[in-house]
Amino acid sequence: MIFTLSSIVIAFDLKTLNIGYSSDTVGPVVSVTPSVLQIEVGQNFTINVEVENLTDTTAPDPDNPLLQVPCGNLYGVDLQLGWDPTVIHCVSYQKKIPVETYADGVMHSPSIPVKNDLDESASMLGSEPGTMYWLAEASMLPAAVFNGNGNFVTMTFNVLKEGESPIKILGLTMADISAAPIGRGSSNTWLRPPENATFSTPTSLHKPTITRFSFGYYMGGTNLTLPVIDSENTTVQINVKNDGNVADAINVTLFANSSAISTWLTSVLAAGETEEINWQHAFSFGYYNLTVLAETYGVTSVEQGYLRVVKPPSLSMDYNPKPPMVGEIITFNASASSHQDPEGEIVHYAWRIYAPNMDPAVDPPNATFAGDNLTAINYTFDEAGDWTIVLVVTDNFHLTYDEPRLASAAYRITVPTTIIPEFSSVVSLLALLASTAVIVWRKKKR
Repeated sequence: MIFTLSSIVIAFDLKTLNIGYSSDTVGPVVSVTPSVLQIEVGQNFTINVEVENLTDTTAPDPDNPLLQVPCGNLYGVDLQLGWDPTVIHCVSYQKKIPVETYADGVMHSPSIPVKNDLDESASMLGSEPGTMYWLAEASMLPAAVFNGNGNFVTMTFNVLKEGESPIKILGLTMADISAAPIGRGSSNTWLRPPENATFSTPTSLHKPTITRFSFGYYMGGTNLTLPVIDSENTTVQINVKNDGNVADAINVTLFANSSAISTWLTSVLAAGETEEINWQHAFSFGYYNLTVLAETYGVTSVEQGYLRVVKPPSLSMDYNPKPPMVGEIITFNASASSHQDPEGEIVHYAWRIYAPNMDPAVDPPNATFAGDNLTAINYTFDEAGDWTIVLVVTDNFHLTYDEPRLASAAYRITVPTTIIPEFSSVVSLLALLASTAVIVWRKKKR
């Protein structure tokens, strides 16, 4: 835990603060001490609101030099404080009135307590905007006046998260036994303005940083592509860097739609060192809000992205007439094909026709037809034999067939088609065979 004291004034936040001052300025001053604090997340720290230099004297009114303002003889106080309750939370507080009970306190007994209230929602009626602690109390006769130094209140806070929070004096009135304001001019200008404090977490000690959060179908190297096709593994790549000043092991959690689906603990990383996490998971069809959280000592780093897993198309192809013959116009029709994803649509059709003994994996096609919504084509074959018809489609997700990507096989359909000789050739062949058979029969009969 780091605990830093400083006499430097960090911030003023009172609307009445319109003068500066030096250490030689006369009059009392109220300050939050320590004025600068650095505490780790999860730790507690304590502050005091103290008054110094209350004296039985007067000083020239800063708003009207012809007048005098009291510098002491404290008999009543109204003090209001505020802070950022999302960063720090007050866990306890103790007013230090009167000095007969608290030796380091202020004011004498008997006294009338008016306010000693805590409300971190800042909704106390009548308070200054943002007030979360309100102290108001006055001595009553036969109590003596108070001069010197003392403490109005001691407060203990817990650090909730990484960040900064001023601890601000939002309202302050000190009055003497005649109810005259102490240390403040006729137009509310302070002889010495109240001094606030600034709290912050020492993020330089423990600071995880997510330097990369990528996911998609792994295409090799560092290439990940989206969307992912249903049944494929999604690869998640996370790089976590220790941006703190001490060696740390960092907790990493991956969430899908707010549910934790995997956790890791890095090795102990030296300051500036990065560790890479690679993970694969088969997400089912749908949308996913993926969030990665890196955390150490309550200090966090968060990155977010959206994953979509889509269903592929279902392809169907038919041809007519049957059986197909050389010289005939054959129609190939894929209009019965459909997309299985509710938001999917086949937007492009590419047809390729390969002659007998041609290998679609290596040989160029004999014919190619391509176009948007080209669900059917016509082709006339000039040679009998086993031809191959290949249809590859592209959808509105820009997905298409890619041989190394196994799930993309759904974007391609192959139909082997046997083309028979044209009808006249068949008749001639049959007549030739019949003539040959008659000649052979006659020779045998002789």
